[in-house]
Amino acid sequence: MEQAISAFVRANPAAMTELEVPGRRIPLNFPREPEPPAKTPQEWVMRRSHRAQRLLSERTCAYCHGPAFHLDGGSYSGPQFMPANIVTQWMPRARFDHAPHLMVECASCHKGAETSRETSDVLMPDVASCATCHAPSKGAAARCVECHGYHDWTKAQPVKPRFKLTDFH
Repeated sequence: MEQAISAFVRANPAAMTELEVPGRRIPLNFPREPEPPAKTPQEWVMRRSHRAQRLLSERTCAYCHGPAFHLDGGSYSGPQFMPANIVTQWMPRARFDHAPHLMVECASCHKGAETSRETSDVLMPDVASCATCHAPSKGAAARCVECHGYHDWTKAQPVKPRFKLTDFH
């Protein structure tokens, strides 16, 4: 990161003299004082790389991903993040594929999709919504097995034969 910021300041030396306006704080009634201009390119790079590092590790990425610090060959290789702890399958024991549904507007199944701005808005359609197209008289396949799997075979044990072939000789 420092290399990229150093390259930027080498290509844009006037950026060092610009007054830094700090980002807004929450609550907004506690304004921060602007920082004085950096005295050296190294100080300018250090400030920005530190700020970018904090933004990535404490706010942006860390909002969904837990940190996973790794040593790469004995040296610190920067922050790394674990996969997001996000539900990947909303309907257990069922499967759904958006691909065959691309001709339909999102809001026709997901009520509130046009106004939703939060990832916490889980806009799952109910069975009645699916049945508007998936019913015997509507044209789309309507068998239960189109979406639902009834047996969880992930925990299945190998079947042991009850008899040996030698039992019949």
